Amino acid sequence: MSRPLFLSRGKKRYLPLRALAAFCLLFVFTSVSFADAEHSTVSSPIRTLTLAQAISLSLDHHPSLQVYTLRESVLKADVETAKLRPALSAGLEMGNVLGTGPFEGLDAAEMTFSLSSVLELGDKRKARQSVVSERFDHLDAQRRIDALELLGTVARHYIDLLVVESELVLAKDAVMLAQASVKAVRQRVRAGASPEAELLKARATLAQTRLNAAQKQSEKKQLRVALSLHWGVTKPDFERVAGSLFEVGTPGDLESFYQRALKNPSMLELVTEKRLRNAELRLARSASHRDIRWSVGARRFQEPGEAALVAGVSVPLFAGQRNQAAVRAAEMKRDEVSLHQEHASHQLYAQLFDAFVQRKAAIEAKQTLETQVIPLLEQAVEATGQSYERGRYSYLEWAAGQQDLLAARQSLIQLAASAHFYQVEIEQLTAEPLEAREDLLKIKE
Repeated sequence: MSRPLFLSRGKKRYLPLRALAAFCLLFVFTSVSFADAEHSTVSSPIRTLTLAQAISLSLDHHPSLQVYTLRESVLKADVETAKLRPALSAGLEMGNVLGTGPFEGLDAAEMTFSLSSVLELGDKRKARQSVVSERFDHLDAQRRIDALELLGTVARHYIDLLVVESELVLAKDAVMLAQASVKAVRQRVRAGASPEAELLKARATLAQTRLNAAQKQSEKKQLRVALSLHWGVTKPDFERVAGSLFEVGTPGDLESFYQRALKNPSMLELVTEKRLRNAELRLARSASHRDIRWSVGARRFQEPGEAALVAGVSVPLFAGQRNQAAVRAAEMKRDEVSLHQEHASHQLYAQLFDAFVQRKAAIEAKQTLETQVIPLLEQAVEATGQSYERGRYSYLEWAAGQQDLLAARQSLIQLAASAHFYQVEIEQLTAEPLEAREDLLKIKE
């Protein structure tokens, strides 16, 4: 479904939801594949799902965003109502009827036909239109907030799938390692160099690793369904998700993130709400101006059989004083939004600071594990295995080394996932991706 880059309403221009999605959370992983992203549909089979495809499908089919089409229709109807001028009223008045004496029956009846309306003062019509226009802006900000929330949820489920796929690879490696251990222990048992109990322990470890791999496979199926439910599919037609879990990027600059976060949809919603409250205040103040009710018509006199024009004007008294309470209430609502803005900016910084610090710590810990701890543990496991075969170490020492290596690789997965999860949080707060490089905009094979 193609859309223009900008949607226009009057003299203002609005970034459409599809364009917003393209700039938000689209680059969570630096090696995500974008192949066939623009041509994905709910029914077409997908062997490898990309983040771009998941986002596109979710935006097109998630019911939380479809409701805004109905809300826009309501506001469009309100626009037409706000444009209306005061209605004309037609009246018919009869006098001197059904009386007594000479006024008995309809013989002396006097009939007056009139047209009446209200002449609005104080730009009331313009104030009504301004209120509805600001409601459009406020609705647009709310839609962007819901879109970001949806994209964040989709990205987190996408990361969950990347995590379980990485854990599944680790589980299969653990099975292969356990199989190699069983083979080595069996050879030593047959040679009489190790007791039978060591073989039983090795076989038990192998069974546990196979069980863990089966559990991860089942978890992957559950997460695939959880992700596809965002676009209303209960039987996902993709097998895996694309992306590199271990590409986490750099921490970035906190102050730069904060300046970008001040322009996110949540803050924009408060800005549009303040404009809406100002428009409501102008509408309340315009109601303080007196409206002039006028009428004009013709009166027919029964007795001489003649007719004459009649006209009238009425002005309400003390209209300004009676409306002061409504004006004060509108002023207080506007001031309340200002307080919310100040509190929201402080809360925004606190959330951003926490996510930034946690992401930076996860990146640094991942780098330490990846470059120092895991290589040393791999060397230790290899050396211990060779020493075990020569009888210099016991099976328990070899198995303990293997478990340490597997635990370190599991920690590496969790740290990488944490870095991505905090990245998603920062991207939601800033409403834009951390690493929007030009090369990632190109279709990758």
